[in-house]
Amino acid sequence: MEPEIWNIIPMFKQEKKYVQLISNGTLITERVAQRIKETGCDSVQISIDGLEENHDYQRQMKGCFAKSVEGISYLVENGVPVSVNTLVSQQNLSEIPLLLEKAVEWGVTQFRASRLILMGRGDALESEALTPAQTKSLIEVLLEQRRLHENVLDIVPDECMSFLGRRIEEYNLSWYGCPAGRTECGVDSSGKVYPCIFLAHDEFLMGDLLSDEFDEIWHSESAEHFREMKRVCTCEIADFCKGGCPAAAYARYQDATRKDPYCWRNENE
Repeated sequence: MEPEIWNIIPMFKQEKKYVQLISNGTLITERVAQRIKETGCDSVQISIDGLEENHDYQRQMKGCFAKSVEGISYLVENGVPVSVNTLVSQQNLSEIPLLLEKAVEWGVTQFRASRLILMGRGDALESEALTPAQTKSLIEVLLEQRRLHENVLDIVPDECMSFLGRRIEEYNLSWYGCPAGRTECGVDSSGKVYPCIFLAHDEFLMGDLLSDEFDEIWHSESAEHFREMKRVCTCEIADFCKGGCPAAAYARYQDATRKDPYCWRNENE
């Protein structure tokens, strides 16, 4: 859809940057997969939101699943590492084990699970979001599957895994708190910089790349103000998980200082 992508990727590779494309896979033909390989793109993430019937329903497009899987096959055949990302909701929660089997069958290198953040067109889908108890169950299943498939498929749970505390280290995972505004940021299509793209709201605006240098934005007063924001979570692992995702809290409560609404721990646990 963006012809300039073939010029943009090499620009980043010349600067020795890691480049990952995120796609629904439906437009990745054999020739497109070859061109992705030729540009030096490091990996492609394909969104798969359930098995065929569920995925097509979520995307409101008959045959979308088949096209996405075909796109994956072309990438794998051309030696491009593929990551499958699944947005887990009430609709597809029960399909995750079978989806993991499919991921192994397709030959992808990584499976990522992400949660439904109540923002954008998803802001009215609270009934589709997992409960804290379901989130805990999902994370435990994914971690066990990560251990079972460690030599075949890299399974990366959502950051809700941090609510398990240092137990995640048993699965060769680490957590240093949400990277938003600390080691990562989001840049929207107009050049505006936010701590992350899920926090693309005026109150979190860090700067504008069309008028300011990135280093000035990164060290600006607004950026430092976000980094110094205190979360209200006080449970015994608060220093480890650091309150979870501020964007999830903001989406649910309009308050980024609140603790992550997907957390299954109470303040005394």
